[in-house]
Amino acid sequence: MQIQILGAHSIETSETRLTSLLLDQILALDAGSLSSGLSIYNQGKIKVVLLTHRHFDHVRDLLTMGIATKEFDHTVDVYGIKDTVNKVTSYLMNGKLYPDFTKTPSTLFPKYRFHVLEPGNEVSILEYNIIPVIVPHGPPSVGYLVSKSGTKLFYTGDTGKGLAKSLGDMQPDLIIVEVTFCNRFEHSALTSGHMTPNILFQELSSFSNNNGYVPKIVVIHMHPGLRPEITRELKEVALKLGAQITPGIEDMVVDL
Repeated sequence: MQIQILGAHSIETSETRLTSLLLDQILALDAGSLSSGLSIYNQGKIKVVLLTHRHFDHVRDLLTMGIATKEFDHTVDVYGIKDTVNKVTSYLMNGKLYPDFTKTPSTLFPKYRFHVLEPGNEVSILEYNIIPVIVPHGPPSVGYLVSKSGTKLFYTGDTGKGLAKSLGDMQPDLIIVEVTFCNRFEHSALTSGHMTPNILFQELSSFSNNNGYVPKIVVIHMHPGLRPEITRELKEVALKLGAQITPGIEDMVVDL
C-alpha cells in the first residue's frame, strides 16, 4: 500500500494544503486537496473517496475535482456515514454554486455516486477491506481502518481526546493521526475535538497499555503557524513512548 499525503495541514496557504490522503493513486481519504495536490490526469485516476466527516476542509475538493474531471468517462464512488453523505449532498451537490455532480454529466453516469457506510461494518472496496470507526470530534465522524495484503492503516480524520477507546484492540501497522494544536492550546483542542501532542501521548499510552505496542505514527492536520512548536513537542512524545512519530508534510509518500 502506497500512501501519498496530499495535504498535511488544517489551513491552506501558499505552502500548505488541506487534509487529504491518496492510496495507490486510486483511493482518497478525505477531499481537502484532491485538486490542489494533483494534476488533472492524476485526479482522473481516482476511483473512490472516503469522507471522515462533513467539515468543509475535508470535502471541498469534491467540487473542484468534479469540474476538473467532468469530461472523464467514469463515476467516482464517494463513501461516508449518513450524516456526512446527507450534508455533503444537500449543501455541496445542490447545484446552487457549482454543478450538482450527482446528476452531471447525466443521472445515469454522474461524476459522483454517494454511498452510506455503517460504523463498525466491514466493506470491501476495490482491493481494500475497510472498517469505518466512530472517533471523537465535533460533528459525527469516523476514522477508517484500511487493510490490504496483510497490512493495516488507521486514518483518524479529525479526532480528539478518547481516540484510544475508538482504536480498541485493532492492530494497525500505521496510524495517521491529526494534531492540530500545540500543548499551550489544550483548551482549544478539548473544546473543538482536536489533538495536542500531550493528548496524543495520553491516547497512545492507553493504546500501548491495552495492546502492548505503539505502531508507526504520522501526524497531519497541523496548524501551519504552530508547526515548529508541535514538531518539538512530538519529539518529546516519541522519546517518552520509544515510538516512531513523524510529522507529515505535503507530498510525503509512505510505503506500507
